[in-house]
Amino acid sequence: MISLIFFCMAAICSASIDTLEFHFDKSVFNYYRCNLNWWNPTYSWYNKYKGRNPQKGLRKWLWFDVPCVDAWHTFKSLMIVFICLSIAFFRMPVPETWYNIMLIFVVFGVFWNLIFNLFYNKILIKK
Repeated sequence: MISLIFFCMAAICSASIDTLEFHFDKSVFNYYRCNLNWWNPTYSWYNKYKGRNPQKGLRKWLWFDVPCVDAWHTFKSLMIVFICLSIAFFRMPVPETWYNIMLIFVVFGVFWNLIFNLFYNKILIKK
């Protein structure tokens, strides 16, 4: 059960990434217009450069601070962490037969798609 919760959290992060990338203007992330240099991917990609200037080169600690560069990278990093936690906490609830493995595969796939679409199409879109 904990594994499935982490997996659903990863799906929410994935929906957030796609919402930022493809629907930022009508998303909840644009609602309060807070720090567009961090939330809006049109501008936030400059954050990985010294002084937000690509001519000056990448920031020195970019390999370490990429998750903090902008919202897109933060959600991407969290998604990876949640997937890893989901794997780490996964325990097969039934005997390991091919049909039980396929059932688990389907359950996780259905949950990913339900959660992703709920957030991508409803929750993260401004009404």
